[in-house]
Amino acid sequence: DLVFVQDCTGSQGSYISSATRNIEEICAHIFHSGRLQEPEDMRIGLVAYRDHPPQDHTWVYRNFGFTSDISKVRGNLQSLYATGGGDGPEAVTAGLYQALTMDWREHASKMVVLIADAPPHGIGEYGDGMHQIYQNSSFAKRHVGFDDGSPDGHDPLQIAREMASRGI
Repeated sequence: DLVFVQDCTGSQGSYISSATRNIEEICAHIFHSGRLQEPEDMRIGLVAYRDHPPQDHTWVYRNFGFTSDISKVRGNLQSLYATGGGDGPEAVTAGLYQALTMDWREHASKMVVLIADAPPHGIGEYGDGMHQIYQNSSFAKRHVGFDDGSPDGHDPLQIAREMASRGI
């Protein structure tokens, strides 16, 4: 069971296209390694994330679930586009939590690949939740951040520890 967690904020345009090609190559390599009896023995999951409101108003995450159909994964990736993500940190925690709560098989090898360029909210990153606004031609900053952690209430380090305890 292999899950790709893909950042879909504005900075990820070229990376989403690259991820599509690389995921197909990774899957082919795993199958041709001889460790799988059938292509259906490998399941690929995809979770896409952007950011929490008010930083982004499209969606926080999309969980496409597991499938053994690589063409379905390709189609899901091709449906994604990069936009949003107003501040530095993004909804990484939401994406990782979705990956954690997927229907992993008990005896499968389990792996998550995070494709991102920004940290999660709430870990003290500079600019977390800062928005730049203009008032009367003078520059101002307004804090609408997430000082108390990720808005979804999950801790990225706890999620990582839980993944490790489950063999992910």
